[in-house]
Amino acid sequence: MMHYSFKEIVSGYSQLDKWREISLNTGGTPSTLQDIKVQQRSGGYCYKQCPNRFIYWRTNDDVLELVEQSLNLNLSGNQVRYRFQDSPILEGVTIHETFNRVVILVPTISSVHRLTFSHPPPEEELSDIQSLSIFADATANSARDSTTFHVINTAPNLPHAATSCLTANKDALFALALSSGTIMLVRLDPLSGIGTCSELRQDSAVPRFLSNFMGKTVDDYVSLIVHPSASDVFLFALTGDGQVRVWSCDRGVSLKIPDNITKSTTPLVQGAYSHIMRKAVNTNNLILGIYLCLNTKSRLFIVEPIVEHGFVQLPISCNFLIPENLDLMDLTFDSNTVWCLCRTSEGETVVHSINLLTGQWQKTDLETNPKPLNSFLSTANLDPRLVYLQYIFDHSHFSVNDISKALGMLCKPEDRDNSLSLKQQVEVAIENEIQMDVSDYELTDEDYIDIAEKCWNKFYSCCVQYHQTSSVPLGIIWLHSMSCVVLIKKNGFSILRNKEYLESIIANKQFYATCFERLVNALASLELDYELNVKFDQALHGLLPLDSTIALIAGQISRDDKFLSEAEWLSNNDQLSVSLVKLVSLLKEPETFEPVPCIQNTLRSSLGVTTVAACLNQVVSLRLLLSRNVLVFLQLMGSPELATSLLEDLIPICQSYWLLQWFGRQSITAEYLASTSGIAQPSLMDTVSSLAHHLWPAKKSANIAEFLLGLNKPVLVQELARLTDSKSWRIILAQAYLQMGDAFKAYDKITAEANTSATFLRMIQLFEKHNYSDIVIELADTAISQAELDDPELPTLHSLLFLHHLKLCHYTAAFTSLRSNPDPERLSDCLRQLVVALIQNARLDILLSLPFGSLLPQLESIMISRARSLPTEQAALYYSFLYSLHIKFDNLKKAATVMFEQGLRAEDPEIQRQCYAICLNCLYLVNPNNAWILKPKEDEVEEIIEVLELKDIRQEYELATAKIKLSMANTGTYPQELVSMLIHNGFYKNALRICHLCNLSYSPVLVSLAAACVALPHQVDPWSWLVRNEISELVAGDSNACTVAWRLLECLLQKYEKDNQTVLHKAVADKLMSCNVFLPHWLETSYKKRNASELLRLYLNYGDLKQASTLARDLLLAALGCGTEHFSLAGPLVVASPSLCLPIETIDLLLLELSHHNKDEAKDLESVLETYITTAMKATADTKALYGC
Repeated sequence: MMHYSFKEIVSGYSQLDKWREISLNTGGTPSTLQDIKVQQRSGGYCYKQCPNRFIYWRTNDDVLELVEQSLNLNLSGNQVRYRFQDSPILEGVTIHETFNRVVILVPTISSVHRLTFSHPPPEEELSDIQSLSIFADATANSARDSTTFHVINTAPNLPHAATSCLTANKDALFALALSSGTIMLVRLDPLSGIGTCSELRQDSAVPRFLSNFMGKTVDDYVSLIVHPSASDVFLFALTGDGQVRVWSCDRGVSLKIPDNITKSTTPLVQGAYSHIMRKAVNTNNLILGIYLCLNTKSRLFIVEPIVEHGFVQLPISCNFLIPENLDLMDLTFDSNTVWCLCRTSEGETVVHSINLLTGQWQKTDLETNPKPLNSFLSTANLDPRLVYLQYIFDHSHFSVNDISKALGMLCKPEDRDNSLSLKQQVEVAIENEIQMDVSDYELTDEDYIDIAEKCWNKFYSCCVQYHQTSSVPLGIIWLHSMSCVVLIKKNGFSILRNKEYLESIIANKQFYATCFERLVNALASLELDYELNVKFDQALHGLLPLDSTIALIAGQISRDDKFLSEAEWLSNNDQLSVSLVKLVSLLKEPETFEPVPCIQNTLRSSLGVTTVAACLNQVVSLRLLLSRNVLVFLQLMGSPELATSLLEDLIPICQSYWLLQWFGRQSITAEYLASTSGIAQPSLMDTVSSLAHHLWPAKKSANIAEFLLGLNKPVLVQELARLTDSKSWRIILAQAYLQMGDAFKAYDKITAEANTSATFLRMIQLFEKHNYSDIVIELADTAISQAELDDPELPTLHSLLFLHHLKLCHYTAAFTSLRSNPDPERLSDCLRQLVVALIQNARLDILLSLPFGSLLPQLESIMISRARSLPTEQAALYYSFLYSLHIKFDNLKKAATVMFEQGLRAEDPEIQRQCYAICLNCLYLVNPNNAWILKPKEDEVEEIIEVLELKDIRQEYELATAKIKLSMANTGTYPQELVSMLIHNGFYKNALRICHLCNLSYSPVLVSLAAACVALPHQVDPWSWLVRNEISELVAGDSNACTVAWRLLECLLQKYEKDNQTVLHKAVADKLMSCNVFLPHWLETSYKKRNASELLRLYLNYGDLKQASTLARDLLLAALGCGTEHFSLAGPLVVASPSLCLPIETIDLLLLELSHHNKDEAKDLESVLETYITTAMKATADTKALYGC
């Protein structure tokens, strides 16, 4: 029968102490309580519905430390420390769960406390492994609430033992054993917090329990247990003389206990330590474990109490002797096993367990203290810094707190650089120590190494001392829902796990009876010195043949008589070959293990991950040792037949376990477990087996390599490729090379297996990710050359080739590759990208030089659509290129269209004018009959087609020019508004040109100019507006501004007045007369030539009778033949001449006005008028006679 024992897991997880300190003053009298010393206690509790989550506590005088841990979740704020000032804490701290609360009951010498926290939510409701501890919200105010504690006053009979529980109605019940021999019960109401006290006294009629075992009677109660049932609460009290007394707490009476224990005839005397009583947790029935410390052989009883009709029976189900020289410190148990924390006579702490069915004690393998390193450093020629750092930080020997405290011996906290990691801080501190020792001397390298080793060893020794102090066990607890045992230490805790099968065989040496068991133990007992271990490790690391190394080891073993004698016995056993085959089969278990379906979110916290990883490392270390020693054993046996059949499996097994160990050293194991789903199993050891299965190098190296690559650890990927067969994951290895910047190694690694277009595409994607375009081009060229013409991946390959040529600015090669693309859509897309890239890089010369041929329409479409999709400023380059392209192919109309569209979209008038000017130039170069363009549509849905001729474009040009002169940016101004602004700013010629092109009246412009001419003498700078009107041809000699201005008016009036019309003359003359200014001679002369009658009316309207009289007389005389050329008359009034039409009525009106103001003028004019009338009548009569009318 196999007897399973336990082993301590040395987890690499530790955290710096971050205690939330809460101080409570309960009112205890310091003078009474300060000298009382109580034993350090510890305990714990495992949640019922929150798997792998537990609380442990420890006390030190008046301080209670509570810590919550989880193997599934990372808990923050999980440490709280309560100080009950001057009130030492008694045994009996208990933890209870309700529906929504976690209740912790704390008895002290002077008070009892009920600490309440929120219950953690179910893990199914948590989406992240990061979570808050229930202690994160612990506050001093809640602990100081008067409803949460009750002060007791029992002086001078102080309590020395206690227990507590939460009753069915949620009362907090405390039982305290007083020095007077009585027991005080304290109840705390859950709502009001009112505490009620009562005393329990023992009825003398109750018989003693186990009285015959004791040599004296000690009535003090040394251990108490309270247990709530459905109908009552029972208190069990163990006295110093071995009696167990029972009370009903609800009724306050003692219960009768029949003496049904077999009496011993040999009286026993109590030993030096106190008795202990514990109860099992979470069992169907109450089970009590009672330890009696006797002066000879201490005993352990397992009792299952039975309460019936007021009587209590204490049947003893098990009765065991405690191993000799052990004093029990604490115990815990379930229905099958008891674990005892004991102290040896030498002061060493050990843990023993006993199976209740077999009654056989098993020693638990506990962590051994770290060994000194200087014993082998001197012979190994190793760097002390590397060796010590590895042992301090990478072997899980020391917690963060141990290292931090040791560092405090070298430098003060304020002298540390907190931006560095703890490891870096240690290196800096040790280096400073070394420099202090060597600064005054000139040393050789050997002397420097000796000093460095001395400084490092000093620090290492400090770590060892702090570790020894902090790792002293205080208590042991069984966590039922986790099915594991936790060893609570002075600082931290550890987990005790079941040993796996091979470990159990080695642990039970006294029981092996088969050849297989003897073989395993013999192999496990074979230990090598440090140098041989290093040689074997180097052989595996260097992939060297193991034959010579194993032969060397076997040669050294030949001096081990004990092992040789055992090996000789085994070699003569008929079952040896079967045992060896069985052992090899067991060593291959990770490869064949079949995990059950995944348990989500289990063992994923930092604590859980490091615990499983540490456990795997323990198992792997043993199995690697067994694998190596089997090889040594076969070498010693000298049996070629047996060795040949086994070596084929053993060497890969050795290499696999060595790799698993290497994974652990590189922290791969923990990171893989934390990042990979589907590994966790129902039990811890099954999870370890599952993890080993997932990491088994012979089958899972590809998964591991992919995982390492995801962690950005390319060096480890390359090392894994060296140590394992990487043929199945060459692409992963290539990615690792690429992450290290070694692209050509990656190329060489994967091109050998490329034989299809799909494979080439995967490779190309890999190199694309790392921006190795030159290699992508080479791969794409190779793939295209090997592909069939109908290969569906061919367009993709051509596109990739184009893209990476383009990325490297190989524009000609990129154009060649896109023209070869058989997919029209991809070709168009590539062409678009090429155009954009060339334009963005200002390489229009290359773009113009490319032989587009049939692609030219696509190019034009791309360019114009690209230009239209961009803002005006960014589109200018595309319009410029299109213009150049059309000019290159002598397509002037398209060039004009492009320029007009650019001008139409431009917001800058200067750009508009340039574009319209170029457009005009292009159209002037084509056939006049073809000098038109279609106006670009403003949107795609516009259906109206508008034809633009030269006049339309000239109009836009002039508008743009006007805006430039006015420094305007608003391109939406109407022509009428623009004319008004030009007039206002003195740009008369520009205004008239716009009026001419837009069919607007010239009159406002010339009227304004006339007014300006009138006002010119009064202006400070009369040339300011004249120079804006292109007056160079008007300036002659020493002309002044006034002369030039009137010339400008004359020039413009003559230019824009239509033949035989006087609209502009009238407007100008009217304006001048309104300003009381005489009409310039040139204007009067021109006006008389065009329409003297209208001018006469203007004179008359403005009251200028003299000018009107002179004009009327001259007009009449011209009709009579004197000065006819100065008027618009066909000829003088003679016979058969054309008819004349003179403003006689206007002249009559003038005569009437003159008769009132200037009679002499009136007479002269009247005389001329009469002459004209006479002449006209005579000419009329003669004409009629001539024609016989």
